[in-house]
Amino acid sequence: MDKKQALKVAAHDIFSKTGYKATGISEIAKQAGVAVGSFYNYYDSKEAIFLDVYVDENNRVRQAMINEIDWGMDMVELVSQIFRTSRSYISSNKILSEWYNPMISNELHRYYSSEEGKISNSFHQFLEETFTNRIEDEGYSQERIQEIFTSSCLCRAKNPYRLQFPYQGQGMRLSGTLSIYSALPHFKGQPLEKSGRCT
Repeated sequence: MDKKQALKVAAHDIFSKTGYKATGISEIAKQAGVAVGSFYNYYDSKEAIFLDVYVDENNRVRQAMINEIDWGMDMVELVSQIFRTSRSYISSNKILSEWYNPMISNELHRYYSSEEGKISNSFHQFLEETFTNRIEDEGYSQERIQEIFTSSCLCRAKNPYRLQFPYQGQGMRLSGTLSIYSALPHFKGQPLEKSGRCT
């Protein structure tokens, strides 16, 4: 294992036990068997190594969700299942729960809002492809699409990772935005903002 990978493995272990704030670079370096000064040959800061760890952990959890969920179920139930499964996987995950920590959240939000973050976010791409294909293949009416989105409390969800509409296909157009938390959903009791229509 090279030194950068050793640092990353150590950081994942420590972040997952103590969280972001309580973890120090010296602790990570010590566990990895790397001199503190050498840490900066691989990462610029604690924020940088946390982002690296976070992205990997998020991808791992989202792949587990992809494997677990039945993507052929009724669309309303499917969307609800996405949120339930997210809560199940994430509520006790100290790494992913840092999404709401103001000490690091801006860094995470910037990354996932960037082109690099969007391209690397395979779960977002999977959701976009899955929902678009279902809508097209099953010939949903505009009314049915609106029903799915609004009844699932997805409209106007406050997050930067959105499946962008208007959707256009088979002569129909849905104006608005379907928002699905492909990075991290609300899971600590914060309600999604409900609306009777997508805006």
